[in-house]
Amino acid sequence: MRSADGAPVGRRRVTSPRPLATSLAHQQARRRRGKIGGRIAALLASSAVVSGCDSFGAVQLRGRVEDASVREIRYALDRDYGQSPLDMASSREALERKAGAYESLFPDAEGHFSTADLLVLTSIPLHPPLPAFWLTFSNEQSVVYGVGPVRYGTVDYATFDVETRAKLDRNLTCWIVRSGRFTRPEVGRVVLSIVLVPNPAAMKDCSDQ
Repeated sequence: MRSADGAPVGRRRVTSPRPLATSLAHQQARRRRGKIGGRIAALLASSAVVSGCDSFGAVQLRGRVEDASVREIRYALDRDYGQSPLDMASSREALERKAGAYESLFPDAEGHFSTADLLVLTSIPLHPPLPAFWLTFSNEQSVVYGVGPVRYGTVDYATFDVETRAKLDRNLTCWIVRSGRFTRPEVGRVVLSIVLVPNPAAMKDCSDQ
């Protein structure tokens, strides 16, 4: 025997609500798809006005500071994209031209930090050139660090006075770039990963006031 809605009499129709965790996961997935779709749309729109074969790739900076007490790291992607900051930073004018607008990063409790993907215009979008970055630290605001590629794709760095742009002895500044490497986790994207450690030989107060 069936009821008016067609369900068997004496049986209760049961519907299982979607688990909360699954629902949240789906919502997050939709948001991610929306962001990706927005990024792709922006890329396509931008590419439409670019002449020739130029298109966009993506670069990212990731890192870890072993002294997690540093509050803030400010970074700028080198304007002469694809060139080492060590090659052309011999004068104040060169440094001012090469460093773009700085953005802030705040390391987490374990000292990790990373930028978002930064879009770069390149003639080889499937294999964008290796990036270079300029860095300053809240515990050493008088020094700017240039970190980027040198011969054979290895990572090196140099230090400069913020005011005079004079090159400094990096063995006497507050930070040492202990290691660095470039990776290409996917087509059209390159990541610079670095590890920063305090310099025990620094001839200055490196506390983050």
